[in-house]
Amino acid sequence: KAEEEGQSTQGHKNNESDEKDDTIEGTESNDNSVPAVLIPNPFVVEKHFDTAIAGLEERIRQQEQATGTEVQAGAENAGKTSTYHPDDRSLPEPQPVNPAILPGLCVGWGDAKCTHTKREILRNRLFAVLLTKLSYNYQCRKENKKDTFVV
Repeated sequence: KAEEEGQSTQGHKNNESDEKDDTIEGTESNDNSVPAVLIPNPFVVEKHFDTAIAGLEERIRQQEQATGTEVQAGAENAGKTSTYHPDDRSLPEPQPVNPAILPGLCVGWGDAKCTHTKREILRNRLFAVLLTKLSYNYQCRKENKKDTFVV
């Protein structure tokens, strides 16, 4: 997709705009407010990190609106639902496995509270993606490929 737009996935071939460069790869966006690629190469932490987090949060909100699904609000708001909140620490309500065969047995977190906010979870996932891309550089160098990911 990036190559179709005249952009190189290995670096910045043309600096038309920062919106195209600030775009997770391979994911298309119907709305111009969320870039199609959120992790450009090279990835400049000071420039791209907050943009990537904001883009991921916006994609979650758009997915909720498109599918009509909402995030469960947690035990304190049982029966209510809410949309994505970046500072929320709630977990989904436990769901019964099979009330007829196994009464009282549920799958879920019970009344536990999450130790990270939803935004912190996204940050951890973004770091995991960056580290995975960087670790793939080892394989690229082993195969004498020149296309490596740069942070």
